[in-house]
Amino acid sequence: MRDDSALALLAAVLVVGSCAPETDPAFGLEQPVTGKRFDYVCESGLEFPVELHDQRATVYLQGRTLPLLREPDHGGVRYGDGSTVLWVGAEDARLEEDLGGTGTALVHGCRTRGVRQATG
Repeated sequence: MRDDSALALLAAVLVVGSCAPETDPAFGLEQPVTGKRFDYVCESGLEFPVELHDQRATVYLQGRTLPLLREPDHGGVRYGDGSTVLWVGAEDARLEEDLGGTGTALVHGCRTRGVRQATG
């Protein structure tokens, strides 16, 4: 004979679990990640902030403002504009920029130094 109470409990757990807020595994934050500013410091000493707003990111890098849109990526969260790509993870980031005919600049080993409310 089946234990109907165990079956009912399993069904309740599945329903409650499906109602939980969706979490972005790359951030460990509830989606959408919006209005957050992540400050990164890299192994090279480079520091840059990134503001996330729904499907877009703004990178402030060496006096430049780089607006990026979220792009599909199977390995995490990725933003780009055709020449600059930002990959972000739970506590790290990697930035790649096409420098035209002179090659590609890659900044990696960037770790989150802090998270706060975005200004813009």
